[in-house]
Amino acid sequence: MKKKIVSFKIKWLYVAITIVILACIPRAIELVCGNYVFGFDQGKHWLGAKALVVDHKIPLIGDEVGGARGFFQGPGWIYSLSIFYLLFQGNPYGGIILMFLSGITTVMLALWLFKKAFGALTSGCIGLLLAISPILIESSRLTWPPHMIPPLAVISLYAFWKMLTGAYMYIPILFFVVAMMEHFEIASAGTMAIVLLLYIIPFGIMKKIPLKIVVLSILAWCIPFIPLIIFDIRHQFLNTKGIIETFGGDRQIQSSLALLVANHRMIFSTNIFHSFQKIFSPYYIIIGLLIIGAFQLIDRTVSQTKRQFVFFLYLFPCILFGVLLFYKNDLWPWWLYELSVVMVVLIGMNISWMLEKKGIMRFIAIVTFILMFAGYTKESIRFWKNDYPNYGGVHKIRGKLDALDYIFQDAKTKDFGIFFFTPPVYTYAYDFLNSWYGKTKYGYVPPQEKRAVYYLLAEPDPEKPWTYKGFLETAVTGGTTVSRVTLPSEFVVEKRTMP
Repeated sequence: MKKKIVSFKIKWLYVAITIVILACIPRAIELVCGNYVFGFDQGKHWLGAKALVVDHKIPLIGDEVGGARGFFQGPGWIYSLSIFYLLFQGNPYGGIILMFLSGITTVMLALWLFKKAFGALTSGCIGLLLAISPILIESSRLTWPPHMIPPLAVISLYAFWKMLTGAYMYIPILFFVVAMMEHFEIASAGTMAIVLLLYIIPFGIMKKIPLKIVVLSILAWCIPFIPLIIFDIRHQFLNTKGIIETFGGDRQIQSSLALLVANHRMIFSTNIFHSFQKIFSPYYIIIGLLIIGAFQLIDRTVSQTKRQFVFFLYLFPCILFGVLLFYKNDLWPWWLYELSVVMVVLIGMNISWMLEKKGIMRFIAIVTFILMFAGYTKESIRFWKNDYPNYGGVHKIRGKLDALDYIFQDAKTKDFGIFFFTPPVYTYAYDFLNSWYGKTKYGYVPPQEKRAVYYLLAEPDPEKPWTYKGFLETAVTGGTTVSRVTLPSEFVVEKRTMP
């Protein structure tokens, strides 16, 4: 008996390692080539990490969000980046490491936690689908705060399952983890909390959950918000006013119901059908999900608790859609990464249930997996073939660093100035790279001021390629133009001298 258990554990370990390797293959492209997108947002966030590590400025808020007047996310993303700033001495390559780890952690957590909850087959199905999920693969390749949501979503779903089994001490853990999402995408934290409450409140009343658990859950929810609460107290409740203005103020943009539903439906469809390898028409997928779900929910061989969990997974997108209808502006896809995880877990549970059956059900499940894996293989080959050698022009880190190299090598001095132009106006990416790269490689950080020699580095706008000329001719005046070159990355560099 012991030999059988050991043999099973070894086989499961091989399966889990294989799934993790499959997850790594498409997610490792930027990790291997070292050439990744580094734009406006990445520069802003790395400047925040630099301010924390180097200048010891402890942030209480993160990015401003919310649409109308706006409010702020928590600062957890900056704290996370600051760790990798320290580890990699300011090199933004550390952000790609963080994203890769986030993606792989999502898969590993699912394999571990759902094996404890539902067994090896179900956890293997869920883990594999997470590993080959297109939207989750993409989220592992770009340094962006909402891409930290998937691993938190996996933990929260496991805590929800434990609650259904009667382990009510997981409810405070559940709300703590969901509240932590506000440090990376506050829309995910808020909407997921509302969906959970709409289910948990009647559940708690029926099950007579102890008052102690309720109090602990409230406290657990509040803990991640402490920095925002301190910020609000210090700034006349600016954050609270922004939330009220966004969701109920006069300045809120009021879309017609038809346009509102159309936008919400488009964003939901994008997230749902991009969560897994799409091998059938969306209509067939919806019909299939409903039929398989109905059979699973009436299957008495499935435990009642498991059926309750599956029922919640089906309810989740419906409740979430209804909740977000109260938000009268357009949605953005990155607000719904928790929905992608929910859909993958739901489909994984459906497929594992079908694999346990005989006949046509098992055949459909096997064919579905084969087709999905074929789609994953095709996409992974395409990524490595096209994305790995892609220089990226003005958008990726290599083009930006090559532009700085050109300027430093042309200057042949440590006494020159530099000015930047970028279509978003704010030059966060260049400010950070100028500081980090100049200091690290050349031992000199060029000031943004006119010196005897100074340079203008312009990033042309793809939609309005002529706009940089205004920057060169009017925004920064003075001096004699010595040269103007267009680099292979399409950056325009102008060199000037002052009398």
